[in-house]
Parts: sequence; structure tokens; C-alpha cells
Amino acid sequence: MQKVRHVAVLGMLLAAACGSPSQPHATTGNVSGASVQPGRDFQLAVGAAAWIEGTASRIVFRLVKDDSRCPADVQCVWAGSAKVVLTLLTEGQVDREIVINTGVEPRSASLSGFVLRLTSLSPVPRAGSPIPAGSYVATFELAAA
Repeated sequence: MQKVRHVAVLGMLLAAACGSPSQPHATTGNVSGASVQPGRDFQLAVGAAAWIEGTASRIVFRLVKDDSRCPADVQCVWAGSAKVVLTLLTEGQVDREIVINTGVEPRSASLSGFVLRLTSLSPVPRAGSPIPAGSYVATFELAAA
């Protein structure tokens, strides 16, 4: 019985470590430290980071808070909105927190000579099914300012 408890605890610790923001990952081909090009859409999962090509700036997708988007299987009067919290890391400067929304302003942010716009956030909410904090993936567009 004691051995089973130890295995269960070890499994929980491993699961927690694998989902840690200190182990960032990006989706659709971007990997931690990958660069993104202006004019192209890119996706980041929670905890993932990407360099802005040609700059010393890195975008980190920290979390989603206040997700009030209307579930896909419900008819709503208002579409709702979600806040995506990012950190812009630039060498020699103070880290800057950026908040971009899916449905209300601000829906974009200026950074390092570019405009970053949030184009979509997945998964889409479903009634009665909370979205785990680490399962969000955001799609962004990076354009010259």
C-alpha cells in the first residue's frame, strides 16, 4: 500500500512538472526560442515563448484570465471576451506586461516597432466544461507598425 502511494505521488509530481511554465512550448512548428516573422500568423500555447525576428525581444504567453466567451453550444446575447496576458522581454529593458482581449479593446499592442494582434483563442468554451488553464492556444498576427 505504501508503495502505491509513493508511485501516485511521483506521478502527480511528474505531471505538475511537465505542465510548468518554466518548460515552455509553442504549437504549429514553433518551439521554445523560435522566431516569428512580421506579416505571418503564429500560435503560442500557455507558457510558450517566441523571439520577434530581427529584434532582441521575446513574447511569452503567460495566462488567460477572465474568460467570459460565450460557449459554442449556448446562445448568448453577448459574445464575451477573454484576457490574454503576455510578457514582452527585451534585452536591457524592464519586462513589460501586455494584456490583449479577444472581444473588447485593447485587441492589439505595440511592441518593438510592431503591432501584435490577437486573432483567435482556443479551445472554444463549452457549457459546463471548464477549460484547464494550461490548455489555451492563442493565434497572433505580428505586423510592422
